[in-house]
Amino acid sequence: MDYLAVVTPIIEGLGFKVVELSHSPVKGGLKFMLYIYKQNGVSLDDCAKVSLACAARLQALMPAGGEALLEVSSPGLNRVFKDVHEYAIFKGKEVQLNLKTGETALGIIGESNEVGVYVNANLYEYAAIAKAKLRG
Repeated sequence: MDYLAVVTPIIEGLGFKVVELSHSPVKGGLKFMLYIYKQNGVSLDDCAKVSLACAARLQALMPAGGEALLEVSSPGLNRVFKDVHEYAIFKGKEVQLNLKTGETALGIIGESNEVGVYVNANLYEYAAIAKAKLRG
Protein backbone atom coordinates (compact mmCIF):
# COMPACT_ATOMS: atom_id res chain seq x y z
CA MET A 1 0.00 0.00 0.00
CA ASP A 2 1.32 3.43 -0.93
CA TYR A 3 0.39 5.31 2.24
CA LEU A 4 2.33 8.38 1.09
CA ALA A 5 0.07 8.74 -1.95
CA VAL A 6 -2.96 8.62 0.35
CA VAL A 7 -1.88 11.30 2.84
CA THR A 8 0.11 13.70 0.61
CA PRO A 9 -2.94 15.44 -0.95
CA ILE A 10 -4.49 15.88 2.50
CA ILE A 11 -1.30 17.39 3.93
CA GLU A 12 -0.64 19.64 0.94
CA GLY A 13 -4.24 20.81 1.12
CA LEU A 14 -3.48 22.05 4.63
CA GLY A 15 -0.46 24.03 3.37
CA PHE A 16 2.35 21.66 4.40
CA LYS A 17 4.91 19.56 2.56
CA VAL A 18 5.58 15.94 3.36
CA VAL A 19 9.24 15.42 4.19
CA GLU A 20 8.99 11.77 5.17
CA LEU A 21 6.45 9.10 6.02
CA SER A 22 7.64 5.83 7.46
CA HIS A 23 5.80 2.97 9.09
CA SER A 24 6.66 -0.07 11.13
CA PRO A 25 4.65 -2.97 12.48
CA VAL A 26 3.46 -2.84 16.07
CA LYS A 27 1.24 -5.25 17.95
CA GLY A 28 -2.17 -5.03 16.34
CA GLY A 29 -1.33 -2.65 13.49
CA LEU A 30 1.12 -0.12 12.12
CA LYS A 31 2.89 2.88 13.61
CA PHE A 32 3.32 5.78 11.19
CA MET A 33 5.93 8.53 11.64
CA LEU A 34 5.16 11.61 9.55
CA TYR A 35 7.47 14.62 9.16
CA ILE A 36 5.93 17.81 7.76
CA TYR A 37 7.33 21.20 6.77
CA LYS A 38 6.16 24.71 5.99
CA GLN A 39 8.31 27.75 5.32
CA ASN A 40 7.62 29.63 8.56
CA GLY A 41 7.94 26.55 10.78
CA VAL A 42 5.75 23.82 12.20
CA SER A 43 4.00 24.30 15.54
CA LEU A 44 2.47 21.77 17.90
CA ASP A 45 -0.97 22.93 16.72
CA ASP A 46 0.10 22.26 13.11
CA CYS A 47 1.10 18.71 14.05
CA ALA A 48 -2.25 18.17 15.77
CA LYS A 49 -4.16 19.54 12.76
CA VAL A 50 -2.33 17.22 10.35
CA SER A 51 -2.74 14.27 12.70
CA LEU A 52 -6.50 14.80 12.91
CA ALA A 53 -6.77 15.16 9.14
CA CYS A 54 -4.79 11.98 8.36
CA ALA A 55 -5.43 9.56 11.22
CA ALA A 56 -8.93 8.51 10.16
CA ARG A 57 -7.85 7.98 6.55
CA LEU A 58 -4.93 5.77 7.62
CA GLN A 59 -7.18 3.89 10.03
CA ALA A 60 -9.62 3.18 7.20
CA LEU A 61 -6.81 1.42 5.32
CA MET A 62 -6.06 -1.01 8.14
CA PRO A 63 -7.37 -4.56 7.97
CA ALA A 64 -10.27 -5.40 10.26
CA GLY A 65 -9.14 -5.08 13.87
CA GLY A 66 -5.88 -3.35 12.91
CA GLU A 67 -4.87 -0.04 14.41
CA ALA A 68 -3.04 2.87 12.79
CA LEU A 69 -0.92 4.86 15.25
CA LEU A 70 0.23 8.21 13.85
CA GLU A 71 2.94 10.54 15.15
CA VAL A 72 3.44 13.88 13.39
CA SER A 73 6.54 16.05 13.83
CA SER A 74 8.63 18.74 12.22
CA PRO A 75 11.83 17.55 10.53
CA GLY A 76 14.01 19.30 13.12
CA LEU A 77 16.65 21.99 12.78
CA ASN A 78 19.54 19.65 12.00
CA ARG A 79 17.76 17.04 9.91
CA VAL A 80 19.88 14.58 7.98
CA PHE A 81 18.48 14.28 4.47
CA LYS A 82 17.12 10.85 3.58
CA ASP A 83 15.96 11.52 0.01
CA VAL A 84 16.92 13.87 -2.82
CA HIS A 85 13.40 15.38 -2.91
CA GLU A 86 14.26 17.14 0.38
CA TYR A 87 16.56 19.62 -1.40
CA ALA A 88 13.54 21.13 -3.17
CA ILE A 89 11.57 21.25 0.07
CA PHE A 90 14.36 23.05 1.94
CA LYS A 91 15.44 25.40 -0.87
CA GLY A 92 16.79 28.62 0.65
CA LYS A 93 17.91 26.93 3.89
CA GLU A 94 21.48 26.40 5.04
CA VAL A 95 22.90 22.93 4.47
CA GLN A 96 26.11 21.07 5.23
CA LEU A 97 27.21 18.60 2.58
CA ASN A 98 29.72 15.91 3.47
CA LEU A 99 31.18 14.79 0.18
CA LYS A 100 32.51 11.33 -0.60
CA THR A 101 35.94 12.92 -1.18
CA GLY A 102 36.04 13.85 2.52
CA GLU A 103 35.45 17.54 1.83
CA THR A 104 32.65 19.54 3.43
CA ALA A 105 30.57 22.24 1.76
CA LEU A 106 28.38 24.73 3.62
CA GLY A 107 25.89 27.04 2.02
CA ILE A 108 22.37 27.87 0.95
CA ILE A 109 20.37 25.35 -1.04
CA GLY A 110 19.47 26.62 -4.50
CA GLU A 111 17.85 24.80 -7.39
CA SER A 112 17.90 21.03 -7.55
CA ASN A 113 17.28 18.63 -10.40
CA GLU A 114 17.58 14.93 -11.22
CA VAL A 115 21.41 15.18 -11.25
CA GLY A 116 22.25 17.28 -8.24
CA VAL A 117 21.74 20.37 -6.14
CA TYR A 118 23.17 23.88 -6.29
CA VAL A 119 24.66 25.12 -3.04
CA ASN A 120 26.02 28.67 -3.21
CA ALA A 121 25.78 28.44 -7.03
CA ASN A 122 28.01 25.32 -7.16
CA LEU A 123 26.48 22.12 -8.50
CA TYR A 124 27.01 19.05 -6.35
CA GLU A 125 25.96 15.78 -7.93
CA TYR A 126 23.93 13.52 -5.66
CA ALA A 127 26.33 10.67 -6.40
CA ALA A 128 29.16 12.73 -4.83
CA ILE A 129 27.29 13.52 -1.59
CA ALA A 130 27.84 11.12 1.30
CA LYS A 131 25.59 12.97 3.76
CA ALA A 132 23.62 16.21 3.85
CA LYS A 133 22.00 17.92 6.82
CA LEU A 134 20.22 21.14 7.58
CA ARG A 135 22.06 23.64 9.71
CA GLY A 136 19.73 25.16 12.29
